[in-house]
Amino acid sequence: MTEMRVVLHNETDEALTLVSSEMPNGEWAVPPPGRIEARSVAVFGSESSGLLAAARGTEGRATYQIGDAYSSTVYIHWDQPYIGSDSFHTNTDDGHYAFWSAAPQGSTVHFTLRPAGETITDFLPSRDGFTFNNSWDNAPYSLPPLRGSALDLKFGNADNGLCGGMTYAALDYFLAGMEIPQDELAPPHEGVPLFDFLVDRLFDSFDLDTVTLILKLMNPAYPDSDENMLSSLGLANGRAAVMAHQEWPIIRGDIDSGKPSPMVIITVKSLNPGELGECHQILAYGYSVHGHHVTIRVYDPNSPLDDTISLSFNDGDVANRIMVAHNVDVDGKPIYCFARMNYSPAPPAVPTRQRFTGAEIENRGISFSVDSPVTLVSTEIESGRREFDVWPDCGKHEFDYHVYSELQETTARAFSHGYRDPRLVWTINQTTIEPGEFREVVLLAMPDEGWFPRSVTMDVRLIDNQLMVRNRPEDGNYFVTVRAASREGEDLSDKGEVRTGGISFVGRRTHFDGLAEAMGQCLMNYVNARRDGAPEVSAAAVLAAAQLHRPGDPLWDPDPQFAAMTQATLESDPERESVQVLLESVAAPETAPVDTSIGEGIDTHAIIEGGIDLTTIGVDIHDITDISDIAFPDFQ
Repeated sequence: MTEMRVVLHNETDEALTLVSSEMPNGEWAVPPPGRIEARSVAVFGSESSGLLAAARGTEGRATYQIGDAYSSTVYIHWDQPYIGSDSFHTNTDDGHYAFWSAAPQGSTVHFTLRPAGETITDFLPSRDGFTFNNSWDNAPYSLPPLRGSALDLKFGNADNGLCGGMTYAALDYFLAGMEIPQDELAPPHEGVPLFDFLVDRLFDSFDLDTVTLILKLMNPAYPDSDENMLSSLGLANGRAAVMAHQEWPIIRGDIDSGKPSPMVIITVKSLNPGELGECHQILAYGYSVHGHHVTIRVYDPNSPLDDTISLSFNDGDVANRIMVAHNVDVDGKPIYCFARMNYSPAPPAVPTRQRFTGAEIENRGISFSVDSPVTLVSTEIESGRREFDVWPDCGKHEFDYHVYSELQETTARAFSHGYRDPRLVWTINQTTIEPGEFREVVLLAMPDEGWFPRSVTMDVRLIDNQLMVRNRPEDGNYFVTVRAASREGEDLSDKGEVRTGGISFVGRRTHFDGLAEAMGQCLMNYVNARRDGAPEVSAAAVLAAAQLHRPGDPLWDPDPQFAAMTQATLESDPERESVQVLLESVAAPETAPVDTSIGEGIDTHAIIEGGIDLTTIGVDIHDITDISDIAFPDFQ
């Protein structure tokens, strides 16, 4: 008996609904389910039937609707004849991608449905590919096994290219988590470590299995499509099937796992093994799919730093030659076929720094901080006695004063992250600071008093990621802006990340003996004087409004005793009811206007606009439906 087990993987976020199913040959062993939920797997299958069932094949098909859209479907078909090769087909709309995988002459086939879109690894040619071109001028080399031996003869020459070595080496560095060597020019000759490594990896790419496959696919007699006798007998797939159903699934699997996939592209049909070098090796690092259209994004050693190289094809029809559209630099040659290389990783021979991931680079930035100025030297330059207004209501009093000249210093620090080769550029008020020892800088700064900037002189020292700045006391008090910008290397077009901070220098400081203590005592007396007797509603409202929308402040907020006394007073206050009515009208502004006067001289408009801590004035907050819905504009 012939049987086929069908596994349908629904990797979309929509359920699949069975539209139709047919069994042209055989019978259902397990019929397809009527519904396949999102992100789930269904298993069904068919088997041969009737007389001589063991000598008969089985064939089946099913169509499912994707989600609620009638025009969105996926079709799957399998055919397992008694004689000949198995065949499978699938089709879907441009919003999805469907493919199958099955072992040759196996009894199980997997169909997968995914949303259309792009899958990309963290590899990017402009970041992770070699910066130099795959081009040398007469650079002979030895076969790696013979290098340094008595049989060390120059059997090869890099002027034919080292694309396989560059492809393998780029992948080696990527998988090792190391950045690609930043040599702008290709290593010139044998004996240079990077050159020898590229040659070693080139020969690693020519393993027996890969060379045999390349020579087979180069053979002019090898069929482009599956419309041939050998294919119908299950003895040979054409180049179309090799690409669509043999090599592309392996490449796709590599990329799905986050690993770039090395490829060889067949650009010549020839029986001459010497023309194997006419083929080209590239590295696939991402792909996009919709319907049966596939675009593979590749790193091409012939096009360094170019993120736009790709090849596209349709994997839905292997009965005809698959035409591959591409912009790979192979002198305009067509791509007849491609295959995945039989790659094994090797440790990079030339050590480099740790590689930054794409996410790290995308989120690159600067950690920035500016210390508060520290006084290095303080010199008294003036003293005397004068009047000063003691706030809030204690009048003018005389105090001794002292004026000091202050030499101050501060340090700004910046640390770049996510850059391969960070370059920090420091400026103070638009003046660029160059690295080195202490130097004098003259610039315009904003004084503490006055509207117009004035010229000041500062001493600055920039060492690595630290900028130290000192003022000149004779310049008085002023403010400057420090700015640190980080860019990638010497790329002046890269604006990078920018952080700023401010520094306030006090070159002239005045101190009044006893002034702070006098103001503190005056404020305490002011508060204590207002504790006598029951506070008015207006005082409670003003204090409540003052503390709203900011953190507690022991100097300005009412103390707990005062708040408790206010609460107790208001609970027995006859005007509390009018406060309650007002607040209810605020919570429901569509009601008729109410009297907006509370006590004497209290403007409820100001109270509402400023905000009131309701508990402070004795209102049960649970009486209001939703205080966040208060429509303040209605009272303006």
